[in-house]
Amino acid sequence: MSGFVTGVGLWTATHPSAAAWIAGEAASSPASPSGEGIPPRARRRATPIARMAADALAEALVPTGRTGADVDLLLASVGGELANTLETLRLLGEDPPASSPLRFGASVHNAALGQLAIPWENRRFASALAARDDRIVATGLLEAVGRVATGAGDAAVVFCDEAWPVQGGPAAAVALVISEAPRGDRPPIARLGPVRRAVASDLGVGTADPALEDCPVRDALRLADALLRGVTGVLPLGDADADGLRWTVSVEPA
Repeated sequence: MSGFVTGVGLWTATHPSAAAWIAGEAASSPASPSGEGIPPRARRRATPIARMAADALAEALVPTGRTGADVDLLLASVGGELANTLETLRLLGEDPPASSPLRFGASVHNAALGQLAIPWENRRFASALAARDDRIVATGLLEAVGRVATGAGDAAVVFCDEAWPVQGGPAAAVALVISEAPRGDRPPIARLGPVRRAVASDLGVGTADPALEDCPVRDALRLADALLRGVTGVLPLGDADADGLRWTVSVEPA
């Protein structure tokens, strides 16, 4: 299975857009996600993950001519709403318990997905995915190219994690819009070939900031870097096993 990348967006505290990333323009002070893609009333209740996902996806959708209601939505995250979950558990352990239905509703893994899909009135396929950090990008890509291969239309996959309260690692979000075939009026950025286990070497792409090497979705940032810079080849997604195999994706000219 394969697909064409038609849009790329990202958010980090130091590079709040793909444009800033490719220009090497780091923010003078860490930024917070704005969630501008979420309508104002819903934005007030949006979690940090929903806000950063909205920022990245809004940027990725611009060159495609699509809106948040026009694409399948996939959210791939290692920890999801882990910070909210831990805080909810802490509050439930108090005497008397101090949590609330609103906080509980924002503590489940698919909370951010609902905070995007509902205000966008997206009635298409939606799924929240989870995997460990060396498999999360392969998991999201397999789901996305599988969706477009069915002829269901474009799919947007967002890889995002906030700063982990236990392990550390900075927050980041990367959004890709993937189509089954190129559209004449909207030239694709690149073609994604098979996602599979293989031997692969570093393509020289990076995360722009050494601190982001500890980010749970660091491989998504490397993929975005390759797409934005026009780098092609077999890109490793995660660490190699004892046999030298790792998850990979082939980035090919469109």
